[in-house]
Amino acid sequence: MIAGEGKYQIVVEAFAMGFVPCGLREFMTRLGGGIGRRAASVRRDHGVEFTFLVPKGMSGVFGPDVRYREVSESMRYVYRAFPMIKCDLYHTPHQYCTFKQIKGASRHLMTVHDINFIHTKTGARLKRASLRFRQRMAHASHLAFISEFAKSDVERAFPFLQPYRVIYNGVKDYSVMDQHFGEPHFAGQLPENGFLFHLSSLEPYKNAELLVEMMRYLPDRTLVIAGRWAKNPDLRSVAVAMPNVVVLDSVSEDEKAWLYSRCTAFLFPSSAEGFGLPPLEVMKFGKPVFLSKLTSLPETGGSAAYYWQDLVPEKMAAEVTARLSVDADREALLKNAARFDWDKCADEYIEYYLSILGL
Repeated sequence: MIAGEGKYQIVVEAFAMGFVPCGLREFMTRLGGGIGRRAASVRRDHGVEFTFLVPKGMSGVFGPDVRYREVSESMRYVYRAFPMIKCDLYHTPHQYCTFKQIKGASRHLMTVHDINFIHTKTGARLKRASLRFRQRMAHASHLAFISEFAKSDVERAFPFLQPYRVIYNGVKDYSVMDQHFGEPHFAGQLPENGFLFHLSSLEPYKNAELLVEMMRYLPDRTLVIAGRWAKNPDLRSVAVAMPNVVVLDSVSEDEKAWLYSRCTAFLFPSSAEGFGLPPLEVMKFGKPVFLSKLTSLPETGGSAAYYWQDLVPEKMAAEVTARLSVDADREALLKNAARFDWDKCADEYIEYYLSILGL
């Protein structure tokens, strides 16, 4: 347990721990856990104490060596207007944080994951999103970006003067989980000789409809699509009618590992990504990955991934057929995925915190 008071106080907003499973919650889980495991040594060596703002009932989620302040969503206005908690540094680990700013912070670090809205919105919706993001940027004294692309994208659309660092996310190794999990309930729906796989939120910019259409040109292969179909109900209707497309709802972590380990290849034609975790998770299995050449995907996929030159279903099908006719470079895939490590991510954030505090 923590004893006494640290000389320096860092508060990290972790309200994403109450979100449904998603990329932001995964990021907070991994970063928060990494900070929690290092908190005792950082306190001992530098006099820094960490406090996490968490949803009700989530105290302890990052271990015993950090402090917790349980908050409800309605309290965000109080924390913005009054110094409810004083700190030397406040970190919002993504730009959509519920507690976007707090009154008692001397410095504010904001991590930017993406500005996908400039690629997906138009007109009044784009103006509103741009205004909100510009306001959040104005409150930050320091910035972090999860990829060089995310930094460059912001730099082009919203020029900034704040100090910044690019700190890559890590990638969870699902190959370890798969060893301890039996067959999921949907196993009987899938072919024994492998399948193509797509997993995402199924937002329109994920371009899953291109994959469904592509399967008309790949009658001898099966595509499995898993995700939040409520985001795209019309596509679900089309996909269900296709004889070689299997529709799954959101899958558990164990089911995800099972699907990753048994797929022939992973397909991800997204047009707006700040990082792109799922393709890298699949690379941990040494499985081939097909990506669009857009936004951050070439940066994170590296030379190990395959890239569609044109997001045209017939051409995409031809590329898949040609690439899968030869064995993928398993070692190159594993090596690329190994570039992204959650322990390294946590170490780099702590180093950045100390630098901001002048330690």
